Amino acid sequence: MVATANTDSSGNYVFNNVGQGTFYLVFQKPAGYQATLQDQGSNDAVDSDINADAITALFTMLDGQNKDFDAGFRLLPGSGGE
Repeated sequence: MVATANTDSSGNYVFNNVGQGTFYLVFQKPAGYQATLQDQGSNDAVDSDINADAITALFTMLDGQNKDFDAGFRLLPGSGGE
């Protein structure tokens, strides 16, 4: 299954009616940005869940289950905006 979602103005996204299975998420890196380090710190609600390629680890979904994955990006030096 391949599905896409766009974030809202707050960076939130949802995939509805996914069903059971094993999945991973791929985030699109904005131009001039790189992924932050994965799983840094002790608060899973605010750390990044992606690797350097902007991909999560495999995870399993059960019917009716909700998961929360975050992606952190930082502006590369010399990319403007700093």
